[in-house]
Amino acid sequence: MKREGPMDDDHSVNNNSDVNLFEIMDDQAPSYVRRVFRGLPDEVNNGLFKTLELHSQTFDHIQPIRGMVKRMIPLKCVMTLQNILVKIRRCEEVRNESILALKSFDVTSRMQMLKNLDFTKIVKHLKTEDLKYLAFRLSQTVALVEGLELYTKKEMVEYDKNLKNVIYRFEGVEHIEEEKLRTAVLLNEYLKKLLQYMEGVKSTKMKNFEILSVKKNCRNDNLFLRQCHGCVIKQQMYCCEVLHYPRDYLGDSTEQDERAMNDSIHMFVDFDTDELYIFDDTLENSKIVKSVTSLVKGNNANDNSKKSKHVSVLSYSSVKDHTLKGLDFSKYFYVFRFDSKAKQLSVEFMRERCTNETRDTLLNDNWKLK
Repeated sequence: MKREGPMDDDHSVNNNSDVNLFEIMDDQAPSYVRRVFRGLPDEVNNGLFKTLELHSQTFDHIQPIRGMVKRMIPLKCVMTLQNILVKIRRCEEVRNESILALKSFDVTSRMQMLKNLDFTKIVKHLKTEDLKYLAFRLSQTVALVEGLELYTKKEMVEYDKNLKNVIYRFEGVEHIEEEKLRTAVLLNEYLKKLLQYMEGVKSTKMKNFEILSVKKNCRNDNLFLRQCHGCVIKQQMYCCEVLHYPRDYLGDSTEQDERAMNDSIHMFVDFDTDELYIFDDTLENSKIVKSVTSLVKGNNANDNSKKSKHVSVLSYSSVKDHTLKGLDFSKYFYVFRFDSKAKQLSVEFMRERCTNETRDTLLNDNWKLK
């Protein structure tokens, strides 16, 4: 299929097409997208589900996607920052800074670099296709934070009529250079809005991923920040995936919600390295993390070296047949409650990996780790 992102209303596959590869969850279609070569699994899933009928097909086949999934907005925001940096890295005025930000794979560093970006100063180096790409990505991301999923040019122009000329590659525009400059101003506005939405996020950088949380003094509330309470993202050059997606928290969370968040334990597996990571919600209570790690690894497992003061790392293969038997980290995201007196863990929250939807019904069993 065509890669995720700007999807034309009319599209035919040819030898010059920019294609994407993806893997679905089950052997039998329809199902959900699990991994992609480029882009984001949830966006590829929903984009294909909504727009497949708009594209001409060489072969007759059924719709491979079962339905829409819940969007993981931090993934989209983080990936868009990377998309921007990739497009501007050849512009002499920002080349060094953009390359350093790209190499960092760090959300905070990339946000800081892009705060100083002015598209009007580099627009002369950007081709029409580059401007369309940037306009689509930025506006699509801002719209997603605002609760709208946009996948076609028509939807984008309906969202903001000021995007029409650049989205349609300045077709019929007489003074193209002047219109490109106006587009650069528009890009500045969208980038500023996106960075404002992301302001308040805190990133704990690990070797292969980042743990996103919200700063204590943050007073902002939007769909991006609501999903940043302990979510773990893994960035690569062409794609971005979520390793752990716990609860969403509202800006007006109750005192009980806040207390629950501060007492929660998170575990997730990076299946690329076969490692199990354990951390608490605040990323500050190393005593609790140490206790949970000791309980989880059992008597026969060896504890790997600590990657961070408040994040413990174990070999998943050494514990999955013992303490963690019965948990399927490939299908669910888990959040646990640790009872320090009883020295036991209980699952307090589950989320399906394939749809990103919560599974509250499974929590009524009071299932506990043995």
